[in-house]
Amino acid sequence: GVVTWIFEYGIAPSIGLVTPNITIFAVLIMLGFLFYTITRHRLFSFDDGKTGDSIINIIPEVVIITGVGGLIVKCNKSSSAMLGFSPGELEGTNIGLLFKEKKYLEKFFEELGPGEKVFDGSVEMCCMGKGGRESDAMITASLIRDEFGDIKWVVFVLVDISKRKELENKLKGSLNKMAEINLTIDDDRDKLLRNYEKLKDLDRLKSNFLSMVSHELRTPLTSIKGFISFFLGGATGPLNEKQREHLVIMKNNADRLLKLINELLDLSRIESGVFSVDCRNFDIVALVNVCVREVTSIARDRRVIIHVESEFDSFLLNIDEYRISQAVINILGNSLKFVNEGSEITVGIKHLALEDISFPGYADREKLKKGRYISISVSDRGIGIDAENIPKLFSRFYQVEDINTRKHQGAGLGLAITREIIMAHNGTVWAESEGKDKGSVFYMILPVS
Repeated sequence: GVVTWIFEYGIAPSIGLVTPNITIFAVLIMLGFLFYTITRHRLFSFDDGKTGDSIINIIPEVVIITGVGGLIVKCNKSSSAMLGFSPGELEGTNIGLLFKEKKYLEKFFEELGPGEKVFDGSVEMCCMGKGGRESDAMITASLIRDEFGDIKWVVFVLVDISKRKELENKLKGSLNKMAEINLTIDDDRDKLLRNYEKLKDLDRLKSNFLSMVSHELRTPLTSIKGFISFFLGGATGPLNEKQREHLVIMKNNADRLLKLINELLDLSRIESGVFSVDCRNFDIVALVNVCVREVTSIARDRRVIIHVESEFDSFLLNIDEYRISQAVINILGNSLKFVNEGSEITVGIKHLALEDISFPGYADREKLKKGRYISISVSDRGIGIDAENIPKLFSRFYQVEDINTRKHQGAGLGLAITREIIMAHNGTVWAESEGKDKGSVFYMILPVS
């Protein structure tokens, strides 16, 4: 009957099946009926509770709403992930049960009032979840008031910061370890500095002792050498063969001892920083030939022939004649010591550009500048040098042979002093060898200008 009535008095007039007056009346009745139906059956109503639930459930942080006494009236689904409780389990319980700092929350609710303070997000608290599991959270609390200004609800938002706290703790642990390491390093550094200062003092004492002893030994030894020369020269009368032989042995040993003393004096000068060279123009070819003549007697005793091969007859260099002679004689003496008897030594003198010289990795090149250089090489066919020993040759007191079983004498200072002399001239020195029993070559280079 209702449908027929709507059709006859509502729809039909609207489409022109009845008179206009009846149509207007019917439309009004139909609208009234529709309004009643929509209102009665709430066809388009909004449920404020359902809408609120939808909103808080899409928030990723934990949202808990309590009354002014702290009882939980609502919480979102995120509480399950963080705390392990479902929303239904939490509703009706006191929010204080979820935190270790219960007194802090109790005080908060006690002080709620017109001028109350709320959590502003800077408060960190430990949450107690289901099964006793703990998690750290940053807490924010906001108040909802009614139209009269009275507090109706308190909304808590919990942000899980457990992972951040874990990283912070690890970082703090690492920083603490670093601090401990730094303390250890500082302590070790202080010990090293103290030990270094002690070593410097000991080294200074050693240098002073060497200088003092060398000077004290040099004076009487010079007198001994002088009297031996008088005896050998016949100043005290004729000598028989036995006497002459003994005096020659004494002279050779005195010469060797004096050489050692001079080397120790040079070493003390080098270590004290007072070692210097007095340079002037001198013919390097003539100097090398003089050095060869000075070791001729030693070469003759070992039946060794020394050749000098130079690209030119003379060449002026700005050098300290005495010191360069000392360096060349040290290299020649080293080769004569280790060369085979009846062999040969070749001294080469060349004029080269720096870029044409092939240096080993260990050679000192700090003072070398682009330009022309004079190269002095001493090559022999002696016992050779193992590759691992070559960089050590110019170290102080270094001996290739075992000091307890060695066959050749020496303090291991000659090559070290040679290195200092050549470097003082802004040059460098190094050695090369193909190995044991394959001979060796020593190089000295000096700048032309």
